[in-house]
Amino acid sequence: MPKKRTTKKTPAKTRVELRFDADLYQNVKDTADAAGISVNQLLSGITRWAMDCVHVGSPSPETSSIATLEDPGHLWFGREDWDLAEDNETGIPPEMVLHLDFTEQRAIRERTDWTPDPEEA
Repeated sequence: MPKKRTTKKTPAKTRVELRFDADLYQNVKDTADAAGISVNQLLSGITRWAMDCVHVGSPSPETSSIATLEDPGHLWFGREDWDLAEDNETGIPPEMVLHLDFTEQRAIRERTDWTPDPEEA
């Protein structure tokens, strides 16, 4: 009696079509090529990381951490539980916070200086 074929079950994939400016696409492609991976692998990895770190709203430094303020059209990526005072006392800069603004300005803002304002402390 012939053996039954077993097939590997792979997680379902969804096809996504993206449009990039030519220079952005070239940068993504060059980066993937330099790493020896496909553009799909690079974008999938970046997206998986981003979804683990995304907060809907704007980042607002508080005395010892970063809070998320309700702010339509804004996303930020990072950790809300950073102990900013500890990071700054050790001289180790906090990880970058990427703040995306999809409102009228369509600006990307990066803020790495999360040193609490002495007047707010």
